[in-house]
Amino acid sequence: MAVENKRERVPKRVLSALVSSVAAGVVPRVGAPYIAIGRAEELEALLSDLETISEGGSAMRFIIGRYGSGKSFLMQLLRGYACERGFVTADADLSPERRICGGAGTGIATYRELIKNLACKSYPGVVSSLARGMRYFSGKHILIGRS
Repeated sequence: MAVENKRERVPKRVLSALVSSVAAGVVPRVGAPYIAIGRAEELEALLSDLETISEGGSAMRFIIGRYGSGKSFLMQLLRGYACERGFVTADADLSPERRICGGAGTGIATYRELIKNLACKSYPGVVSSLARGMRYFSGKHILIGRS
């Protein structure tokens, strides 16, 4: 399961998103493999975890590093590969406002961020797609349809 470094044309839609993300100083949500350099060893380990999970196993990794070391980029890269392989993904950065558990809403803020960032191959923004299809009636019943 080696990571391939082959030269190929970047689709215009992806190139536009990449340029916009890099210009804004944020991690790109799409097209990260086109600009990933020097992450082959880490990525192979993470892709090995995906393989283990797809076979019914489990894995857990914590990505820890200094500010600007590429943690978020690596996670978006893995997210893209996972979605391509049929996984549903969710990601959230931990911070003083978003913790695994805690008082004053810090724990729930993490779970909200995870749900907000749910994605799969067909629907990169699963929750927003679902929310557009829902209509609430009398506070109890939910009718799901197309918007």
